[in-house]
Formats: sequence, structure tokens, C-alpha cells
Amino acid sequence: MIAVGVLSLMPAPDMGGSDKLLHFIAYGAMSGGFALLLDRWPTRLAAALAVAAYGVLLEYLQGLTGYRMFDPADMLANAAGAALGLLFGWQPLLCKAPEFLDTCLYKIHAASGTVAWAARTWAGVAYPCRWSS
Repeated sequence: MIAVGVLSLMPAPDMGGSDKLLHFIAYGAMSGGFALLLDRWPTRLAAALAVAAYGVLLEYLQGLTGYRMFDPADMLANAAGAALGLLFGWQPLLCKAPEFLDTCLYKIHAASGTVAWAARTWAGVAYPCRWSS
């Protein structure tokens, strides 16, 4: 979050186009990181709201500088990224993703004519399913 704050308040290089995707990705990554670290939905939601509020604050601060612009569209991209980042904390998604990827890998490998194989090792290891409210 500190890096995003520093980069947001430094003079911006000319990107030659829209930076909305970068805003979306940065705030999605911040919110997603919190969603993976926090156990309960209320705290995940609070973190996502805090990330979105941080984006609003930075936009207002940019408007106070002489070299950056206040842009409501950036605030919208920040909030959308923060909202999407919450999906990283959605346990059914985390629990089904390894299964889905295993099935896809198995089908791709089987279609290639080689020995059928599926990487089942990450199911339950990389994403242990814990159901919390």
C-alpha cells in the first residue's frame, strides 16, 4: 500500500493512454492480498472498503499537487479492483479452482496422446478449505 501511495503522488510519466487497467490491477491486488490473509468475511469486506477509501484519498491528494490530476474515473477503477479482489477470499472459489485446473490439465494431457496425468497435490495443500463466516 505504501508503494501505491508513493507512486500515486509522484510526478507521473506520460503513459500515452488510459491508466484505468493499472488502477484496477493495483487495487485488486491489494484487496486480494488482504482477502487471502484475513479469515472472516467482515474483516475481508472492511479491508476491501479501506483499500477503496485509500484510492479515494489518494485521488484527492493528487488533486492538491501541482503535477497530478484528480480523476473520478480512477476512483471507480480503484473501487472495482478492490471489489474484485474480494473474490480471492471466496472459499468455494479457492476450493474448486485446484479441482478445475486438475481436470483441465488431465484433459489437455490425455488429448495429447501421452500418459494420463493430473496434478492433485495442490488440492487441499495450497488452498486448505476453511469455511468461516
